[in-house]
Amino acid sequence: MPNPFSVSEAQFSDLLTQIHDTITKYYISNPPKEIRPSKDVLQTTIQAEPPTVLQKEPLGTYATIQNLLNDLLPGIFVQSSPHFYGFVTGGALPPALLADFLVTMLDLDVMVHLPKDSIHTTIERHTIYLLCDLFQLPRSFAPGSTITTGATGSNIVGLACGPSDAEPWNMDFERLESLLAKQQEDKIRYIVVGQLGEVNTGRFMNNVPRLRELCTKYGAWLHVDAAFGLPVRCVSVYDEETEGLADWNRIYSWCSGVELADSITSDGHKLVNVPYDAGLFFSRHPDVLQRVFENPGAAYLATSGVDIVAPCNVNIENSRRFRALPIYAALKALGKSGYSALIRRLILHARMIARIIKDELYQYYELIFPNIDDLFMVVLFKAKDDTLNEVLAEQINATRKIWVSGTSWGGSKAVRIAAANWRVNLEEEGFGGVAIVRDVLKEVASFNSS
Repeated sequence: MPNPFSVSEAQFSDLLTQIHDTITKYYISNPPKEIRPSKDVLQTTIQAEPPTVLQKEPLGTYATIQNLLNDLLPGIFVQSSPHFYGFVTGGALPPALLADFLVTMLDLDVMVHLPKDSIHTTIERHTIYLLCDLFQLPRSFAPGSTITTGATGSNIVGLACGPSDAEPWNMDFERLESLLAKQQEDKIRYIVVGQLGEVNTGRFMNNVPRLRELCTKYGAWLHVDAAFGLPVRCVSVYDEETEGLADWNRIYSWCSGVELADSITSDGHKLVNVPYDAGLFFSRHPDVLQRVFENPGAAYLATSGVDIVAPCNVNIENSRRFRALPIYAALKALGKSGYSALIRRLILHARMIARIIKDELYQYYELIFPNIDDLFMVVLFKAKDDTLNEVLAEQINATRKIWVSGTSWGGSKAVRIAAANWRVNLEEEGFGGVAIVRDVLKEVASFNSS
């Protein structure tokens, strides 16, 4: 019977080699060309694994890893592909991926600040300062900021501290002011939540400074959900390859005034392209953050430093993976210019796809918002044929060449393509190019018209 608590050095080395070869092939030398497994592979893996009843005897480390590599991995779709356009899914940049391996090896719980014993909380705090710098937020935000599991966690943190049908990314200021005025009569405190990067359209709400003015006037907390919108701040840094290909000043202005918010949510695992799960939370009010989340003096959580607040006292979690290390590695590796190039490339890639739909495939499809100059990195479109439109997302995904998200807009179904992976490029052909999107959309339209 294998010992589940022991693996020999030779076996461990062999397993690492197998995993190394799998990762290198999957990630670098020969990435999978098909996004989702075939029906046969899915059926095989579903039938074989995973069991719903735990076996009595241990399988052992070696056999378990073989099971993962050979039996389970083939049945999982390739979300790391640049042609996975569903949701808003970034990829793991090489430095972030490699740093994440170290995070698993270290197996840290980044909860308490212990500067005499370890620098891991210092690395996290420095990473937050780097993020403020990247997103052009005042450095005064850093003490009131933290890294969470994702935008959902960050939004909860923001809400704990503190749209119209036609344009859900915008704010009805007249209605808002009437609500805020009423709160004074009812002695209720409001939390106002705005959005930079609406999930279906990628659009940004209007006039954050006006929103700030109203919230200040009526004593409301202003929280901004910028899960994938905040990286727009990066495009102001000059990039020779993409200069002149879009009005970058106008695009940058979409996020104008975000620093006026009381708190901001963003995601590292979206456009910052670090591994899941990495949510980002920024606030101008560190005192409020600590007052809301500070642990009630448990002795075993005592910190030994006063320069950095213990992460468990500014967060909804005590048990925290060392998420800052992959973020730190990505920021150091790319710098401001690297991230400017990345975000600009994502925007231009999405606009190339939009132009294909608008200029070449207009007999089959239509853009929901045809003005390409207003497009961020989400392309929202539908089929002109109602029958095809009902099954469009599934038909596209059935090709296994790209993957998209289905949604609804204006009472009918629609499809959204979100360019979020660092490996997309501005070429027509090849891995990460746009030709495959054109080919798939043509294939789906031709099949249904015949």
